Amino acid sequence: MQQVHQFRRSAVAGLFVLATSALVYAQPGGLTLHIDMDGNPSASWTGQPTLSVDALGNYSAADGTHSAAGAYQLDWQNVHGDFDPATFATVNVTNFTNATQVYDFVLNVTAAAVPGPSQMNGSVQGGVTDTSAATGFGGPGATLSTTGPGTALYQGMIDGNPALPLLINPFSVVVGAGQSSSVSANSGVVAGPAVTSNISIHHRFSLTAGDSATFTSFFQVVPEPTTLGLLGLGSLLLMRRRR
Repeated sequence: MQQVHQFRRSAVAGLFVLATSALVYAQPGGLTLHIDMDGNPSASWTGQPTLSVDALGNYSAADGTHSAAGAYQLDWQNVHGDFDPATFATVNVTNFTNATQVYDFVLNVTAAAVPGPSQMNGSVQGGVTDTSAATGFGGPGATLSTTGPGTALYQGMIDGNPALPLLINPFSVVVGAGQSSSVSANSGVVAGPAVTSNISIHHRFSLTAGDSATFTSFFQVVPEPTTLGLLGLGSLLLMRRRR
């Protein structure tokens, strides 16, 4: 009898690992970058950087840039993560117009499914730099801000739905001529919903003429420990039923 109980304990532990592994060793999906500028549909752009993916589903993307004439320049670097899912990136948007503009930037990752409830973790460092002298647009000083009720400078999204806001409206960063400044926020681990197919980091912000906004952001969603335990137990019960 003791050997039977030991076998069952070993089986549960083994199936727990298998359930976890099914999430950890996710098949590579895809990653897209998207940016648009309010009131200028022609400036909207979606790109898919070339990814390097290892056997565990960890990915990294080559640094790159995209420019929309008379609208903005987007630069991205240190884009990496995994399809479990988690993603991290640094992006910089420069306003190449003579007016304050509202931009949306979205980094979207096709992800492994995560059963609910999940656990989310997100962080962001966002900043603004007065680059008017370099771009030739705007005047001294710079302001980065949210765009109204219900918005945030950072929004972790699950399957296209807002899930984890940071630097919530009203929020702004203001600097003087030739200066730069940044702020940061971290959610810690919080409860979240299931993931069906993708997660995203969404930055929606207002940026003054000729200036630059920079975001270094992270977003991760993992199964709640209780959920993983139920997955393992369910697999064990299914095995016993088939015997």
